[in-house]
Amino acid sequence: MKSQAVNKNVAKEWLVSWSRIWLLIPMVAGGLMGHPHTFAADVFDKHDFSIVKQAAGELPAIPKITMQEASKLRPLSATISTPCLVVKTSEGNYAKMLVSWGFRKNGEERIPVLLLERFVTYRGDRPDMTAATGRDILLFAGFEYDFDIGQVVPPKSGGDISFSAESILEVVPPAVMVSLPGSLLPPTEASTRSASGAEGTAQDFAGDWIINADNRWNGEWSLKVDDEGRITGKFVSSESQNTYDISGNVSALPHQARIEIFLANAQISAEAYLWTKEHNDMAGVVTVAGRKFGFYGKRVVAEKAAEKPDASVSKDSAAFAPATGSQP
Repeated sequence: MKSQAVNKNVAKEWLVSWSRIWLLIPMVAGGLMGHPHTFAADVFDKHDFSIVKQAAGELPAIPKITMQEASKLRPLSATISTPCLVVKTSEGNYAKMLVSWGFRKNGEERIPVLLLERFVTYRGDRPDMTAATGRDILLFAGFEYDFDIGQVVPPKSGGDISFSAESILEVVPPAVMVSLPGSLLPPTEASTRSASGAEGTAQDFAGDWIINADNRWNGEWSLKVDDEGRITGKFVSSESQNTYDISGNVSALPHQARIEIFLANAQISAEAYLWTKEHNDMAGVVTVAGRKFGFYGKRVVAEKAAEKPDASVSKDSAAFAPATGSQP
């Protein structure tokens, strides 16, 4: 009887083990055959260990970064709208990450969160191997993230970065953090052509624009663009006449830009596209609290220029029109 009981227990453990294996098979198969982006290398993927390590050693370290400061950083490419940060971890590994700021609703309260859209941690002692990878990870205020193990951890538990209730991302010593000033990959012929092609230049975004965003966030954008394609400016609301800060970047495509507007209690993210011939019109999508809306804009100087010919034609027509009736 005892041997039968033992055999039953062995059989039970064997069945449980095989049930776990069969549960793992679809997970592994999904990882290998699932999402098409798994194997599609983009600009983020091409910033490999050597580039990441060099950036961590040569670029100036930043102890912390806010949402407003991050929005002024140049993204890696036209298809990646969020900034890329690099961290040398407390264990000497090297992590690269795409990050964005946001809020989650908790009843009537809005809680700030940091989204780690993607990250890869390269082993410092084995450049051909990674220590951890991940995507779409929410980091709430008061917690830290340990890139060596790829886990959210409590404070003072080996984390490399922390996030505060004031929406500030801070590095946890002895880790070191730097921001990439755009792509560090060698320029290709195609990217060189697009930067100086018929689509215009980054400076075409500069100027004053009358904006209609879903007939809700209407007003005027006054934009400036520096030599690196960084956008700064002001948004004057038509409704309240309040003025809000604008920051952003022109992408590798000179007619595309990512623009951030910081309202008193919300943030507007705009994906803007210029008309590629006249450069006097733009349109795109604005995202507010996770919802997307359409917008369009028209350059103010273009409107004034359009008015001038009408005035001159009217004056000329009056000068050459035959006199009819009595003189005033």
